[in-house]
Amino acid sequence: MFVLSFAPVMLCASSCELHQGSEAARGQIVQAEWKQGTSERNSVLAPLRIVAADTLDPVAGIEVQTVLIGPDGGDGGFHTYVTGDDGAVIPRLREGRYQIYLVPPEDSRFVTTQFYGTGNYLVVRDDNAYRPDEFRIAVKPPVSTGNL
Repeated sequence: MFVLSFAPVMLCASSCELHQGSEAARGQIVQAEWKQGTSERNSVLAPLRIVAADTLDPVAGIEVQTVLIGPDGGDGGFHTYVTGDDGAVIPRLREGRYQIYLVPPEDSRFVTTQFYGTGNYLVVRDDNAYRPDEFRIAVKPPVSTGNL
């Protein structure tokens, strides 16, 4: 008799931990007011917008990873969405707190940016309200080309 056992795994791009703890890489939450989502089968459609931290322009092609944080701080679910030309995604989320990871394409001017911890989570309430609705993705520092 064989028994298969699988350990829980959080799927995340290898660069997710690259900037953990850095205030600059955490990005900045832009909106603090509650927005109303659209309820659909025990979940909320919560439109989010991703903008560049330096210009505030919408950013296309950013992978937006949502990780539901359970009551014990554990992983309660993982979903990935990709922003369109308008920098928007419309995730389908259940009530709870979500860590947000913004993962840009390797060749872009942006860096992986995380939103986690008190005051930085995406929060979805049981009344279909959520906040924030906009996140800023950090940019790579300028490259110096000066001679010594």
